[in-house]
Amino acid sequence: MTGPVQVELHPAAIEEALAATEWYRERSEEAADAFGAEVDRAIELIGEAPERWPPYLRATRRFLLQKMRYLLSSHRIQTWYCRKSSP
Repeated sequence: MTGPVQVELHPAAIEEALAATEWYRERSEEAADAFGAEVDRAIELIGEAPERWPPYLRATRRFLLQKMRYLLSSHRIQTWYCRKSSP
């Protein structure tokens, strides 16, 4: 049994997550903290089993944040992207 893998975030994913955090922070410090915690939780769970998450567009996988309307999607199993999800 192998251990967790290191999740690589694409630079655009980091930029999007930071922008989203700032957007939430302008509205509520609590919301910004919740968003950051959700992203951290997602990265941890993805690292535990990157192939667990359902197939998405063009051979990618996705992880939907539970409390915020964002998703992480992978182009390759180890590289994940962050973007706002549709309602």
